[in-house]
Amino acid sequence: MRTLSLLMRGVIADNAQAIHDANAVTILRQQIREAAGAVATARRELAVAMAYHAAEARALDAIDARIETLSDGARRALADGRADLGSEAAIHIAALVDERSDRQSRRRPLRRRDRAAEAPGRAGRRPASGPRPRPSDRPDHRGAATGGDPGAPGHGLVGGRPR
Repeated sequence: MRTLSLLMRGVIADNAQAIHDANAVTILRQQIREAAGAVATARRELAVAMAYHAAEARALDAIDARIETLSDGARRALADGRADLGSEAAIHIAALVDERSDRQSRRRPLRRRDRAAEAPGRAGRRPASGPRPRPSDRPDHRGAATGGDPGAPGHGLVGGRPR
């Protein structure tokens, strides 16, 4: 009688593990699809951010060129005795300097983030929240630490995560 009870419990455990393994593959496939979608979205967002950054750089260059042109014109106007044109140019130059300052201040936070992402060993990765436990240190569904092969019966891990 005891042997029959052990056999039944073994068959039930094996069937439960087989169902779990079949679903684990499905779950892993879905996780891969979602991760691929997240990567595609991140690439699009990066492309938009890079295009915006390049457009801002071009706008700053255009502002600098316009300031230089107006400064030359103001100097020539003052040299010709046209103080009214010189003061009008100075007003436009001041407005352009303010606009340049505003645009540069909006760009600075991006530069700080860029430098943080380019730090040695951390390029493109999120900050670590602490040491990650190894699969052998993670508890299985019963709370006991398991080790070895994640595909082994009774391991309790699905895709590297506890069930």
